[in-house]
Order: sequence, then structure tokens, then C-alpha cells
Amino acid sequence: MCPGAAACGGARTRRIAAGDAAQAAFAALLLTLACGGAPDARPSFLLLTAGTQDASELPCYSAAAPADASARGACRVARNGALFVWAFSETPAVAAAAATLLSSEPASVHGVGDSAARFLATGRPTLATELSRAGYATAAFVGDAALNRARNLHAGFAHYEVAADDTGAVASGALAWLDARRGQTGPWLLWVHLPDADGPRAAASREEAIDALLDGVDTSARSSTDGGAADRAAPGAGVVFTALRGSRPRPGSTPLALARVRVPLLWRAPGPHRPARRIVAPVGLLDVTPTLLQAAGARALERFAGEALHPGALPPGTPHPARPIDLEGPGRRWLGVVRARRYYARRRHARFARTALLSDDGSLPPSVRVPIGDPEVAPLEARLRERLAAERAGPQSRPKEESFRSEGSIFPSTPGRAQPATGTSLGEDPKSPE
Repeated sequence: MCPGAAACGGARTRRIAAGDAAQAAFAALLLTLACGGAPDARPSFLLLTAGTQDASELPCYSAAAPADASARGACRVARNGALFVWAFSETPAVAAAAATLLSSEPASVHGVGDSAARFLATGRPTLATELSRAGYATAAFVGDAALNRARNLHAGFAHYEVAADDTGAVASGALAWLDARRGQTGPWLLWVHLPDADGPRAAASREEAIDALLDGVDTSARSSTDGGAADRAAPGAGVVFTALRGSRPRPGSTPLALARVRVPLLWRAPGPHRPARRIVAPVGLLDVTPTLLQAAGARALERFAGEALHPGALPPGTPHPARPIDLEGPGRRWLGVVRARRYYARRRHARFARTALLSDDGSLPPSVRVPIGDPEVAPLEARLRERLAAERAGPQSRPKEESFRSEGSIFPSTPGRAQPATGTSLGEDPKSPE
């Protein structure tokens, strides 16, 4: 909005004849252009992550979910959004998974790993860098020391604060940042990473923190679009809840055990509330950044490995896409793939692999041991062999900083005037159930 808009055009408008409606409309148009155009109505976003979260432990992921499953905590996001039954972290290493989430690139490309010496390349496009360049206010509050600035995960965030293993400090810092933005216009991106919840008391504390964040985010999003008015009917922010890895290691389990890489993924698209949806098509963490960028109005998303998720655009009866989701364990000692609702993982050098069929109801199926030459898993084994061959051919070259930036912005040329993304976003089409 133009500050002092009334002063800007009051005298000029008074000189217009009262009966000349066309002249009045033209004058109003000139006034709008002179004062900076329409308010920036682009959506704001909360990216809410946990370090470790077993999807099956969330009430809304249960096949027999109680009626009040979406009343508290993370499941509130699914109440008016989409729940992805089979979402995967491409790697169970926390720092690498966070880099995949933010950059929409697999660990073999972005290079972040267990070692602190491996960090995100300067200039690599991320969710925060692209939204920041488009005029978004950005901030991050993380509760894990492994996600410190040395990893370069703070790229694009104007404020980046680490409060290791302190849920209260992370949540209060994020809420204070939101409070400071009340009355300000313009969209924002807020990443809040909550530490692991060890025990029932810590889990309850995390649920309370999530509830407070969701309440604060919706209030702040409304004030960002209407200049401070408390209009509860106004659209809320887009919200994603996910985890960087699934269950904790269990005795005898492998680094890429299905429970380790399966994570919750809940997405409430910005705008009016929509009916809840359950999506069974497999997706990955690297799909989150393209989804949010598309919702913000971005167009050229080809530079990202993931895909913007809007399953409501698929007509009823459409087969689930066979797009592979590549998995890799720490040090790439284990490799895996999820494709066409089948999970497959094995050691780099092995004669046997583990495989499982993903169920429709979300129950965790037992994996079975099969020889890598089994015809039923031949396409998945071929995918792993392609990746190993590419690795033997040489490490993927890391582009220089200049080559990243020369690609330009993925948003329309006029920041603040980006048009909503075309197509159907997640949860927008209840008439096309998965």
C-alpha cells in the first residue's frame, strides 16, 4: 500500500466532476500506479520440521484414526490440507536431509554429509534464497547443532538462530519474530526445526509448541496481507510439517530400513480452507521446495530435482506416477529406491536386498529378503546399477557460484506482483480422490 494514499490523491480527486464516472475510474487507476500498485498478496509459509518423527506415531497416520486426531499438534495441518501416506526422507542423516529439503537436490549432488567439512555450496539455489530474492522476509529457528551455519544451510535466511535441543527457545524465538512482523505487510518464510522429543513429556511439549506456532502463524499471515486487521476469515499461511528422518534405529535394522526413511508429510496450501485429503502416491523431501515455490508464484522450477506436488490435478483412476525416489544411507554404503509403490534397498556390495510393497492404508509392511536377480525387483535393481555406474564415472562437478546466479530469478520480473501458480495445488480438488 502507498503510505498516505489519501494525501497522495485527495486534492486531485476533488477536482474530478462528480458525475464523470469514467474519468474518476481513470484517476483511481493512475493513483494506484503512482502509489506503488496493489498490496502484495503473495502467501506466507511456515516450514515446520522435526529431527526424528515416526509417521505411525502420529494419530492422523493411523488407519483407524480417532475423530479428534487432527485436534492438536502436527495433525492440525492435515485437518484442512493433504496428508501424504508414503513420504520419504532421501537420506536419514539429519544435515544431509535438511540440505535436500531446502535445495531440492539429493545428497549425492548437494554434497552435505555427516562430516562438518561437507556443506552446501555457496550460491546453490534453495527455498530461502529464491524467496528472499523475490522480496520475502525470511527467518529460521533450529533446534539442532548439526544444522549450524557451518553447513551453509542459513543461505537466504535474513535471520538464522540455533538453540540446540531446546524446544521452548526455538518456539519462543519464532513467535517473537512473528510478533515483530505484526502490522507489517509483505510475505514471509519461517523455518522452524524442533529438536527430537525424548519421552512423553518432551513429546507433549513439542505438541504445545506446534499448536502455539500454528496459532501465531495464522494471525501473522492475516496481518501481513491486510496491514494489521485481525480478520479471522482471511486466508492463512501455507504450512508444511515433515521430519528429516523416520523412526530411531532399532536393533538389527539397516540404515535404510523402511521405518527409518518413511516420514510424515502434511501440507496445508495457502488460501481458503479445504477438505482433508490422504495421498498414497510416494513423494520425497526434495518435492517440498518446488511445491512452496510454485505456491508463491514461481514458474521456472526445472533447476530443481523435485516436483511441485498437486495430486488433485490427476483425474480419478489415473495410475500413480512411477517416478523413482532415490534413497541413500550415510556414506552411501546403502542405496535404495521407491518406485511404483515398491520399496527396495541393499548394500553397495551384496547379493541380497530388502523389498516391500507399500500398502494403501499406510500400515508399515514387513520387508522381505530377495536375491538382487529376482525378476520382480529387476527394474529397481537396474535403477541402483545406473546410479553406481554414474558414481564410478566420476564425481558430479559442482557448478561455480557465478553459474548458479546467472540463471536469474524463477519469479516473474516484477517482484510483489507474481500471479498465483496455475494448476491445482495439494488438497484443492476434493472431487479427485487419490
